Amino acid sequence: MKKFFALILLVATMLSMTIITAHAADEGNYPYIGRSTETLAFRDENGNRICNLPKGEFFKVLYQDPRDFERVWVEWNGQEGSIIVRCVERLSQEADLTNSSEAYLTGSLNLREPETYEWIALLNRGTKVTVVGEDPYHSDRTIVRYNDLEGSVLSSYVMNLSSADFILVNIDEQMVYLYKDGKLVTCNNVVTGMLNSRDTPRGFFSIQGKADDAKLSGDGYKDIPVKYWMPFYGGCGFHSANWRSRFGGNIYTYDGSHGCVNCPTEFAKELYENSYVGMAVIIP
Repeated sequence: MKKFFALILLVATMLSMTIITAHAADEGNYPYIGRSTETLAFRDENGNRICNLPKGEFFKVLYQDPRDFERVWVEWNGQEGSIIVRCVERLSQEADLTNSSEAYLTGSLNLREPETYEWIALLNRGTKVTVVGEDPYHSDRTIVRYNDLEGSVLSSYVMNLSSADFILVNIDEQMVYLYKDGKLVTCNNVVTGMLNSRDTPRGFFSIQGKADDAKLSGDGYKDIPVKYWMPFYGGCGFHSANWRSRFGGNIYTYDGSHGCVNCPTEFAKELYENSYVGMAVIIP
């Protein structure tokens, strides 16, 4: 009998170690940005309900609850609590960039040595840089780093992601993110241009116009009605695509658009209502 209980204990210990090891292997995946797929109970460390976390909210997933593997701890509205992990949609893009040192140049600028003002290089519009700090020799300039180069540029052409309004299109993820003041407002799956034939252009652009309703024409199509049209480069723009039932994934590799960013209607409306003419569009 003692041997039987010893065997049971050994098996239980091995199972426990397997579970702990499996979850420990996931530690490298935290933190990440998540979105609730339904209204959830937001609970404190004692399991008490703090409040309800509404469906569609964005938050930072911090770590797995060590006492309940079905729950994760998240940071939401400046407060930490736990929610059920099965109702969390994982997003890879950072939700809050207010502490980011990344920036984009909104014009082509000369990179100069701060003290001597010696010319270092020409940085093109749309170049991504890291902000180092203020130029101690010139009040209207900011010190930035680009690859292995460091120097100062005119501050008025440095768009700090920590405080900027912009739309980010991630073609590889087939996701669009809209930020205001460095904070994520909304994001969703989309379908971009057909890979290797009608690709959505990459670069640094801006919203050129807005129209509630529009008719689009191009190679192989004419007067296609869309809603929430927002062009950002030539004939390419954001718009609804009610002929699609699915978005995201690898659709763009076999049934991509003619270069536009096809959005679910409700998401296209969100983009439309939270953007403005001149707002930056970044497609790295």
